[in-house]
Order: sequence, then C-alpha cells, then structure tokens
Amino acid sequence: MDFAIRMNPHFVNLSICIPFPGTELFAQMQREGRLRKDLESGIDCGFFGGETFFMLDGIAPVDMAQFFKETYRNFYLRPSKIIDTLFTIRSLDEFLWFWDVIKDVIKLSGTKREGTI
Repeated sequence: MDFAIRMNPHFVNLSICIPFPGTELFAQMQREGRLRKDLESGIDCGFFGGETFFMLDGIAPVDMAQFFKETYRNFYLRPSKIIDTLFTIRSLDEFLWFWDVIKDVIKLSGTKREGTI
C-alpha cells in the first residue's frame, strides 16, 4: 500500500490470490489442508471480490478481508487522490464514472461478512 501511494497511479486494482485448480498453489494448499472452500466447482466472486480461499499462517481470513478493504479505502479516499482525479475529469461521463467508483469504494469499505469483503 505504501508503494502504491508513493507511486500515485491514477488507479489501482487489487485482488486476493486465488489458488485455481491445476496450479501449483492449489495443489500445495490442498496438500496442506488450507483450502477454505471447494474451488473445483468454480468461484462466484470474481478476482476483485475480496474473498479468501485459503488460510495463511498467522493471518485470519477476516483480517485479510479487512486489510483488502482498508487498502482500497486508503488509496482512493485520500483527499489528494480525490482532488487529483477530479482535475483529470474532462466530461460528464468521466465524472459519473468517478462518482460510481467512489460509491463502490465506500460500499466496499462497509461490508462485514467474515472472510470476504
């Protein structure tokens, strides 16, 4: 997060790692009994859903989901980022898109399901 703020790109896209079936990570998590849910049937949250699919040593799923939410909030809801973005808007469509992003980040920040955002 500190790196993203220092670099200050216009946008960031984050996701929590997903151990897809057929990958080495999936095989490792399966061997170690760390998978939290059945991934063989697919996933329904998408890459940016903030769901945790496997256990990490020393990090509870709810803490990982909370960090994910805080990272988005800390990046996009900084006053300097909001002002910077507002000054790049060149049309009503861009403003409406920006408004939708801000609403999504605020909504994302308030979700409280365990292990997900």
